[in-house]
Amino acid sequence: MLLLICLLFCCVIIGWAFAFSKLLRSNFSEGLFSTISFLGLVMFCSFLLALPKFIALILLATGSIFFLFFIYSSLNKPLLLKQDIITICFFLGLSIVNLAIVYGLKYRSIDDYSFWGTISKYLFLFNQLPTNGDYIHPVYLSYIPGAASFHYLLYTLAGGYSQTLGYFAQGLILISAFMILFDPKYLSRSVCYLSLCFILFTLAYGTVFARMEVDAYVAAYLFAITWLIYKKGDSPQLIFAPIIFLSLIKEIGLLFSIAAIVLLLALEKSNRKAIIYGFLATAAVLAIKLLWKIHVTSLGFYSFAQAVNLKSAAAAFNPFNTYYHPVQVLFLKAVFFASFDYLIKTPYLVMYGLIVGLWYWLLKKSPINRARMNKLMIIFALFIIAYLIMLYFLQAIVFDIGHTNPQILSFHRYYNMLFLPWACIIVFMALDSLKPQAFESLLSRTSLTTVSLALVILIVGKIERGKKFYDHNQLYKIYALLNKSTAQLSHNNWSVCLLNPPKPEYEVTMPLTYFFMPHRIFYPATKEQLASCDLSLEWADDSEISLRVHHSKELV
Repeated sequence: MLLLICLLFCCVIIGWAFAFSKLLRSNFSEGLFSTISFLGLVMFCSFLLALPKFIALILLATGSIFFLFFIYSSLNKPLLLKQDIITICFFLGLSIVNLAIVYGLKYRSIDDYSFWGTISKYLFLFNQLPTNGDYIHPVYLSYIPGAASFHYLLYTLAGGYSQTLGYFAQGLILISAFMILFDPKYLSRSVCYLSLCFILFTLAYGTVFARMEVDAYVAAYLFAITWLIYKKGDSPQLIFAPIIFLSLIKEIGLLFSIAAIVLLLALEKSNRKAIIYGFLATAAVLAIKLLWKIHVTSLGFYSFAQAVNLKSAAAAFNPFNTYYHPVQVLFLKAVFFASFDYLIKTPYLVMYGLIVGLWYWLLKKSPINRARMNKLMIIFALFIIAYLIMLYFLQAIVFDIGHTNPQILSFHRYYNMLFLPWACIIVFMALDSLKPQAFESLLSRTSLTTVSLALVILIVGKIERGKKFYDHNQLYKIYALLNKSTAQLSHNNWSVCLLNPPKPEYEVTMPLTYFFMPHRIFYPATKEQLASCDLSLEWADDSEISLRVHHSKELV
């Protein structure tokens, strides 16, 4: 049944992609990229308008109709749509791989429970954006739920929530970005490019499927948009929806959307059409950002970024301020010597050398448009510098590195959102300059090695993720205990109070809130809540975490 639902959802997407490929006069891969962006964008706006269910049903029905049109056209003009059919088969193949990898996997980190996974479930269960901190801490409610809005479409089609479906929908966002490298006219080269893309992203982020954190997806979208600007900047309609959706995947996506627009305007400054689309995209991105800001402010939600202001930034940037000397040293070390990837542990200094080396080689050996490439690389470098300054403020002011936290936190996860697309662009520009014969056959040594390595990485990633999941403080033992106890209750509107959970408490409270939503998990519990809770879960001994479930009436 799960496979059938996922295939039906893919058919809806194929229908929309077919329509977009005709509307934008693009190939199917580019239509697919715009489709995922459009659907995510429309669903996000539907939540702002408080009409998610209605609009989701319209999108699903319309996509189904478009799919029937595609089937009819394929039967009547099979030769004209041959290239599209090849692309669709490859898309469906990747989608099945996506489902095979994510099936049965559990969430991997506390971040999945604090926001990324919980918001995905919340939107479907309540059919609205959160209005209070009952289920998600208010500090996270300023995060923009663009990806979760897209998940909602699949949940609506399935008629229920599933963690596997959320993972699958998330994977489709990644696949749509990678598919812009696919050209059915050059099948062998396309397969090698996609395989290399999976390899690079897996090295940088670990398993690219089965993750709710969106950092890798932000990087994939920025890379795909940049590649289209570089290759097809004279067709700016191809990146209009993706640029807007990029700003909705994560808050920092706004900066990357602006970077993409600057790239478009710089590389196509003599193209009137590109300039118009660039300004329209800017207006749309800023307008949606303003609407989200109004929504967040009206509900009283706040962001940790409020700690960063002109005064605190000036203090953190002051080389004579001894309080910030530890973080300044640690951050500079991270910029040059932190690991770019998980497996080989390549320092960023080596990666800088690789990028500069490929840049120099392309300038000297390749018939590439040098002025165009130089503009792209210089603009990326400038945004890298600006982004590093922002990351430094995050580490120094918000995370208080060197004092509250002794080490730089999640540097490579944040930095790779911008650095990885930069590295990928120069790598694929270099590959694109090679003679087509280098990838003329899937049976060639280069092709077989690349594809085989990608398959091995995906398989090993599946095995590794199956063993590596978040189970702090015997989480799944607690979940099973509560599940058994709540199943014995005579009504369906129950709640649970937590007493003396192990510290830090959020490692237990956040996952349990996710598991049992829409039922309430109270911590800390007031006297009134203790009186109303159907069950109370008490940790009798913090060291052994022995659990005792009892009815709350015993405590009152």
